[in-house]
Amino acid sequence: PEPEPEAQPEPEPQPEPEGFPQMAGSIVKGYISGSTVNYYKASDPSSNRVLLATTTTDEFGKFIIPTEELPFDTYLLQISSGGTDIATGLPLGDRVFKHVFKIPLDPDEARSANNTVTSLTSIVSEKVEKTISEVEEGVEITDDLVEANLNEEKTSLKANLGLPDDADLGTDYLDKGSSTGASMAAVNTMVNSLLNIVAGVQSFADTMNNLTSVLTQKRDTTETESLFDTSNLDSVVKSTLNEDVAADTGLADTLVSYTSKVKEAVD
Repeated sequence: PEPEPEAQPEPEPQPEPEGFPQMAGSIVKGYISGSTVNYYKASDPSSNRVLLATTTTDEFGKFIIPTEELPFDTYLLQISSGGTDIATGLPLGDRVFKHVFKIPLDPDEARSANNTVTSLTSIVSEKVEKTISEVEEGVEITDDLVEANLNEEKTSLKANLGLPDDADLGTDYLDKGSSTGASMAAVNTMVNSLLNIVAGVQSFADTMNNLTSVLTQKRDTTETESLFDTSNLDSVVKSTLNEDVAADTGLADTLVSYTSKVKEAVD
C-alpha cells in the first residue's frame, strides 16, 4: 500500500484586528460632571443641525466619544451643556463648551488625540460655527471650508492672547503633569473670569458671542501684545458688553475694575 500523504500543517491563526481605541476627553474649567455632550457635523449650519450622538461626563468630568455612532475623518462639532463644576460644586448654568475636531481613521492617531475641551477651544469653535452659519446661500459647505476657518481662528486667537504658534488650546491646565499648564491656566482664568463677570449683567450667549468676536479679531501682525495686557483690558471688557449695558458707564467701569483685579491676581 502506498504511504498516506503527510497531513498539511494547520495554518497559523490570523490575529484578530485590534479594536478601535476608546477616545476619552474632559471638559476643563474645573472638571465638569454630569454634562450632556452632543455631536453634530461641523459643516451643518446651526439652523439645519442634526444630532448624531450624545453622551455625558462622569463624576470626574470625563467623557467617552461615542465613535461607533459618528462618522470618521469628518469635522464634528461637540457641544456640552449643563452639569456641575466639581471644584466649586456649582451648576454650570447657561454656559456651554464646544470643540471642532475629527475622529481619525488611524487608530494610533486616535489613541494620541487630545480631546480636552476648554474655554479656548470653545471660542474657536464658536467662531467657526458662526462663520459656517453665515455662508451665503448656494455656497457648498465642505470639510475643507471648515478646516480653513478652524486654522484661521486658532491662529488669530493665539496671536491675540500672546500664545506661541504651537500652543495647544486644549491643554488640560488642571493636570499637574502638564509642562505648559501654568501659562495656559493664566489665559483660561482670564477668559473664564471675564465670561463670569460680564454674564452677570447680560446673557451668557451674548457674552460668549461678543468675547469671541473680540478675541478672534484680525489685528495688524505688528501688534504682538496680548489683548489681556493691562493697557487693553478696558477696551476688551467694554467690547464684550451689549450696547445697552455699555451705555451704563458706571457699571462698565466697575466690570473693568473687577477684571483688572483678576489680572493682578493672575500675574
